[in-house]
Amino acid sequence: MNENEDVKTLYEELVKHYTSIGLSKGDLESRISRIMKEKGCSREEAIKSLYTQNSSHTPIPKKRVNSVKVKREERETSTAIYLKISFILLILGVLLLNQHYVYMSLIPLIFTLFCVPFNTPNEITIQKELSKAECRVDDIIEIRVRLVVKKGLGFIIVKDIIPEYFELIEGSNVRVLFKDLKPLETTITYSVKCSLKGIYEIPPTEIETMHILGFKKNKYFKFHHEGKITVLPLAFSIRRIRMVPTRSSIPIPMTAISRRGPITTDFREIRKYAYGDPVKFINWKATART
Repeated sequence: MNENEDVKTLYEELVKHYTSIGLSKGDLESRISRIMKEKGCSREEAIKSLYTQNSSHTPIPKKRVNSVKVKREERETSTAIYLKISFILLILGVLLLNQHYVYMSLIPLIFTLFCVPFNTPNEITIQKELSKAECRVDDIIEIRVRLVVKKGLGFIIVKDIIPEYFELIEGSNVRVLFKDLKPLETTITYSVKCSLKGIYEIPPTEIETMHILGFKKNKYFKFHHEGKITVLPLAFSIRRIRMVPTRSSIPIPMTAISRRGPITTDFREIRKYAYGDPVKFINWKATART
């Protein structure tokens, strides 16, 4: 394995590490650029330095042996818990012939029957807008996500994924909202900056909804968006070069002589060479003919 492959491997490990802590490739690229400016080193040396710093604080696995598909753990809903409590109190009241336990068993039962009719927030619509779909490196794009939830009661977690090599500048792409009995309409606004040219697909928006008291299972939604973001490289302005004038301002130059020699074959007169004449005034073509 050569040095380029070693640096590439370290960069991939840094990307995995930044992704695991909730950061994007754009944050990693910004960190690498900052190290290059501070230390005045190359990109490869900056990657090695950053990898060494992260290794001293957080261990990064050097090799991934196998991949395991992780499944969400199904948690017991509050409905089952309250019904179990009600059933246990009812059994204790019957066995101990204690009417207080029987009355207490009705409290979680009535509470469950009251909360069950309220569903987890659903009927969700998402509309995502970009301030511009074509920009240049280091330009800032404002993203607006309009969320509409019509039914349900509970909490809503919205996570709008940021494209690769984009850095969050202002606002937040993660929000926690509460949906009451009225329809919920809100807009999430944040700004991002791209540090690398290319064509990027617009990432999806992930939403998780939870019942207000956890009586029903959580629901997960993933909304995909059409379109792409085109990031162009930086454009540098070209300065106009001033050309050195080679023509004389006099129609028939007598004493005004160009440093580059005559630019025409038209002459006013030709005479023989005299001792002391400058060599640059000699007409070599006319001399050769004679």
